[in-house]
Amino acid sequence: MGKRSSKSFTPSAEPKVNLLKSDQIKQIAKQVKKYIYKTILLWFAILSLIFGLGLWQIYIKATEELKKLLVNRISEEFKQPTIRKIIEEVAANNAKQIFKEEIQPEVNKLKIDIRNEMDKFEKSVTERVDRIANDKQSELIKQYPNGYTVLGFSS
Repeated sequence: MGKRSSKSFTPSAEPKVNLLKSDQIKQIAKQVKKYIYKTILLWFAILSLIFGLGLWQIYIKATEELKKLLVNRISEEFKQPTIRKIIEEVAANNAKQIFKEEIQPEVNKLKIDIRNEMDKFEKSVTERVDRIANDKQSELIKQYPNGYTVLGFSS
């Protein structure tokens, strides 16, 4: 059988190990958990930011493409004869309605304003002609006290 080594460990020869108290262990565990949670949260935030920006760019690009597609599709639809005819009919009906509701009252008002101005002008001319005729009549009576004749022709 084998020989036992002559060195044996005695309790006084064992290295001294400082044992941690349970409060200290809990505190260390708490700090380690906190560090792990912070690290996980940081990585989650970084990944969210990267993927979020990527998804945002995809959304913007998809929205732009959809707008282009809709504009092209609508343009193609307007080229069809039936759609074009309907649009022309609607435009014609709306033009008539706009004319009746908005333009016609303005035209009527303008006609009334022009008629009023014409009446004022005509009255002014008539008064002026009458004044000139009266002045001339006084002059003619002075020049020809025995009378005079004015010939006129209607047009």
